[in-house]
Amino acid sequence: MKIQPIQEALCIRVNKVYDWVTRQIEVSRSFEGFTGLNQLNFDCNDITGITGMDADPCLFGTTATCFLSDQAGNRIDFTDPNAITCEEIAQREDVTVTLPSGQTTTLQKVKLIASGFFVVEIRDDNNQVVCVSDPQPFSSRPQHFILCAPQGTTVVCDLSTFSCEATLMCDNSTFVSLDVVIDFCLNVQMEAPVKIKITAEFCQPREELPVTCPGVTPPPQCPQVFPRS
Repeated sequence: MKIQPIQEALCIRVNKVYDWVTRQIEVSRSFEGFTGLNQLNFDCNDITGITGMDADPCLFGTTATCFLSDQAGNRIDFTDPNAITCEEIAQREDVTVTLPSGQTTTLQKVKLIASGFFVVEIRDDNNQVVCVSDPQPFSSRPQHFILCAPQGTTVVCDLSTFSCEATLMCDNSTFVSLDVVIDFCLNVQMEAPVKIKITAEFCQPREELPVTCPGVTPPPQCPQVFPRS
């Protein structure tokens, strides 16, 4: 028997979004010469490190790609809540701003750095991955935001877009440099847990959809051939 829905007052605990802005951010990393190659520490066909330059990626391929990763080098999607980290690096300051309506209000200046990790892959002429780097950290420059960020709120960041481009430079099959450009759209929210009172109904399970077996359909015949009158 279906239970009749009953509305009642409920007190629930949720995260309230006090403010939310989006900003496009670009980060560049350059790796040059022996020092850069040592930092990347490519594993090329089970050859790890640069002892004797055996793991020089230019010996194996000339095309570089990169992807977002966790600290261990595992590929992650940019929509993962842990894809990026935002760290506040200064005390918040109250600032007076003028709204488009002409009204003035007090907001807070929030300073933070967004950081994460990426991995570089080297591909051969058949587009096969032949070298993989160690996970490399990246960080944005300090970002200043003017937000509604009263005491008790925390910064919550996530990504709505992410792209990574890598360019490998070789000279006579010897590593010269690797340049990486990371571009992402950063969502910055100020949140705090609050308790709110709402009037709502408790959810009930839906009825299962009936499953009907398909009818039997005979294979098409060839009346032009058989049977013939």
